Amino acid sequence: MDTTLIIGYIGGFLLGISSIPEMWRTIKDKRCHIGWGMLLVWFWGEVFMEIYAIILKDWALIFNYTANLIVLIVLLWYKIRLPYRSIIVKDIVQVFKDIYKGIEISTQNQDKNQWGKF
Repeated sequence: MDTTLIIGYIGGFLLGISSIPEMWRTIKDKRCHIGWGMLLVWFWGEVFMEIYAIILKDWALIFNYTANLIVLIVLLWYKIRLPYRSIIVKDIVQVFKDIYKGIEISTQNQDKNQWGKF
C-alpha cells in the first residue's frame, strides 16, 4: 500500500464516523437538532458523491459516504417520523372510536327501525 492510499483510508474512516456523535445525540434526545436545509443538502450531496465514488471505485470515499448516508437516514427518520407520531396515533385512535360509536348507534337504531332518518 502506498502512503497516499493509507492517508485516503484514514481520512475516509474519520469523516465516516464524524457524524456519529450527532446521531447518538439524536437517538438519546429522540429528536433531530439539525435544520431541514442542512439535512437535505447534506443528504443529496452524499448521494451524488456516493455515485461518483462508486464510478471511480474509490473504496475510501465509498466507505465515507456510505457511513454518512446511514447516519443521515437515522437523522432523517427522527426528523420526519417522531414529531408527527403522536398526532398520527391520536388520529387513528379517533377514527376507531368513531367507527365503534357508529356501530353502537346503528345497532340501537336497528331495533327502532330508524334507518335513514336523521
